[in-house]
Amino acid sequence: MSADGLEPDTLPPKPPPTSTVRWTRITLGVFAYAGLLVLGQQTGAWLNTLFNQSVTSSISDSDLLGVILGSLYTTLMAIPFVPGIEFGLAMMFIYGQEILLTVYLCTVGALVMAYLIGRLMPIELIARMFASLGLVRA
Repeated sequence: MSADGLEPDTLPPKPPPTSTVRWTRITLGVFAYAGLLVLGQQTGAWLNTLFNQSVTSSISDSDLLGVILGSLYTTLMAIPFVPGIEFGLAMMFIYGQEILLTVYLCTVGALVMAYLIGRLMPIELIARMFASLGLVRA
């Protein structure tokens, strides 16, 4: 306990990063984001050639397409601040009633996965991730 009666912070505040470190982080972030965009575009093109079908075809035409879409949807829903629900709504609008149960089960699976990751991740790791983003006080 400190003299003021408050608990001391577990992590001492770090000095703000220098300009060079900050611009290096920003540059790496931009390149990582661009890489994810290119990877997503290439994956979409690969899936299009793999299935050789239009988006309006039925999900029952290919079980593999359902597994890929379900896995992608579950992963997107488990990531915080990613609009995965829009992907689920789009799948429901495109494929209709055949995919409702799959979207529901994938949503529940994503929520369970996100909860377990947050519950089992060590608090020190979470604190370091927040500190690397410049979020020292919560």
